[in-house]
Amino acid sequence: MKIFFLLLLFSNMVSAKAYKCEINGKRSYQMHPCPEGQGDEIDTMVKQPVISLAEKQMRLRNERTMQEVKRLSAKHKIKIETGVAQGMTMAEVRQSLGRPDAVNASQYGDGAKREQWVYRHIHKSTQYVYFEGGIVTSQQW
Repeated sequence: MKIFFLLLLFSNMVSAKAYKCEINGKRSYQMHPCPEGQGDEIDTMVKQPVISLAEKQMRLRNERTMQEVKRLSAKHKIKIETGVAQGMTMAEVRQSLGRPDAVNASQYGDGAKREQWVYRHIHKSTQYVYFEGGIVTSQQW
C-alpha cells in the first residue's frame, strides 16, 4: 500500500503540464496555465506507434534475412556489386542471383564437370559465373 502511494506521488512529480499561450499576439510556452481564454494545455506525452503483429513478423523475417546475408558475406567474402564470391555453391548463387538466364555445361577428359551460368542484367552488362564440381571458381562481367 505504501509503495502505491509513493508511485502516485512520484508520477505526479514527473508528469508536468505545459501550456501554449497567445498573449498580445505573441505565442509563448509555459509551465503554468494561461490567462483565461488566451491559450490551452498541450499534450506532452510521447505516443508510441502501434506495431501490428504482421509488421512485427515482417521485421523479424527481414532481420533473419539480413543475418543470413551477413553470414554468407563473411563466409565467402561476397562482393556487394556482384553478389557472388569464389567458393560459393550453386544453391548459394541461385539464392543470391536467382535462376540463370542460360546454363552452358561441359565435361572434360579429366572427368570434371564445368558449368557457366549466364545472367543478363537489365541496364547492366552480362554476368558469367563459372563452376567446377558445383563450386564457383570465377566470374566475369
